[in-house]
Amino acid sequence: MARTARIRRRGTRFIRYGLIAAMALTGCDDGTSTRTPPTDGPGDQPAVAGLSLDETQIAAVLGERDLNVRLSLHRTRAGQAAGTVHVQLERLGDEAVLAQAEVPFTADAADVPVDLSMALPEGLDAADPSAPASYVLRYRVEWDGAPIWGRRSLFAAVQLAETQLLANDTFQVDVPSYLRLLTRDPRTGAALGDLPVTVSLIQVNSDPVLLYTGKTDAFGELAAAIRAGEALVGEGELVVRVETPPARRRCAPRSPSSAPPRSS
Repeated sequence: MARTARIRRRGTRFIRYGLIAAMALTGCDDGTSTRTPPTDGPGDQPAVAGLSLDETQIAAVLGERDLNVRLSLHRTRAGQAAGTVHVQLERLGDEAVLAQAEVPFTADAADVPVDLSMALPEGLDAADPSAPASYVLRYRVEWDGAPIWGRRSLFAAVQLAETQLLANDTFQVDVPSYLRLLTRDPRTGAALGDLPVTVSLIQVNSDPVLLYTGKTDAFGELAAAIRAGEALVGEGELVVRVETPPARRRCAPRSPSSAPPRSS
């Protein structure tokens, strides 16, 4: 989400900033998501004799240049199963392959995560929270038994959290102003506590300036005191980033990026 904020020198002109709230990247899929329509056979086939895949556990992370995808396979018979996992990215309503990856796997009786990485296609902007809604992931697992296949919405796989940002419209130079953040699981409404939060100012031809670091409390809330100094006078974007802790991630962490993070 975005809103306009103003920073004033006392008794002089004001400075306008765009305000962007960032979203947590993962960790909010409770397993109730609806699967997208299948295109391989009469329906999605995520489970066969001896091997299964939980589509609700498919997770994706948009990096600066890469799309990382994790699937979880489960061996339902004694012994090992070996084969190949293929995942490709398509635009919704268009079967043209935009990106794809393939890796071998070996699964035993435990859940086995399978990680794939592919180049981020042109047009899929990691900074735009609505962009994944236009894409789907198609997967296929080939092994000694019957194949597994299906599709999953990229938007569902990214698993954004719900965030609300409350802030003043006007910030004065050297006068503290408070910014309040609320984070929730969009499906259960549960508070998302202990999430790292950073607030930075991004100006043209300048490195981001860190203004605040902290974490949400047990109620999924955070109140941050923001002070804009004289050196920050000028146009820019105030960026609030909320990120899921590494322990809750299902995919490899994103590579560092100077692009503004996704918002809900």
